[in-house]
Amino acid sequence: PSEWISDGKNGLLFEPRDTASLSRALRRLSSDRNLLEKLQVAAPRTPGLMTDAEVAEAHGRIFSEVVK
Repeated sequence: PSEWISDGKNGLLFEPRDTASLSRALRRLSSDRNLLEKLQVAAPRTPGLMTDAEVAEAHGRIFSEVVK
């Protein structure tokens, strides 16, 4: 979620549904090894983000409540 991302600090932001904006962000990342390494460390430490397993578990709990 963009609310948790600080551009260049723990991720890269781009305009939704704007392929040119996404392309600029990807070029920025691919051309700056220091930025890539910084984001690789910072992104997983972003408060509030969950792992894929945690997201799946949360969805499972919600779905089981809805189905009851």
